[in-house]
Amino acid sequence: MLQVEVGYLGRPGSVRAPVRPLPAPVNEEITRRLYDAWNRRDVEGMLADVDPDVEWRPYLASVAGKPAHGHAEVRAFLTEFSENWETFRVDIEELFDAGDHVVTFVYVRARGRGSGVEVDLKPGHHSCSETGCS
Repeated sequence: MLQVEVGYLGRPGSVRAPVRPLPAPVNEEITRRLYDAWNRRDVEGMLADVDPDVEWRPYLASVAGKPAHGHAEVRAFLTEFSENWETFRVDIEELFDAGDHVVTFVYVRARGRGSGVEVDLKPGHHSCSETGCS
């Protein structure tokens, strides 16, 4: 399985998403598909490669909130998340596929719904196979 940790590199992982086992070269393809689906707000597309027992830890779950478990909870989280943002785009700037590990540096641009707050971030995301994450 592939574990996806989405957050700022160097901080505790904020998303752990087991992804169906696939050969290592496919990890980059899975990562790109997840981001593409995110940018389309295609929740089902995001979940297509994610194990039904996914544990999704949003950025702020370590401070407040709780992880989402399974497709139903992740679907609910992503739906609620989308309601709070007018736009939220994540573009891959660099992606390093090292077999069991994929490190992705992204550019996030978003605008809050209602508040109009603009977000402009460049976080790093880390993905690894279940065996590579241990």
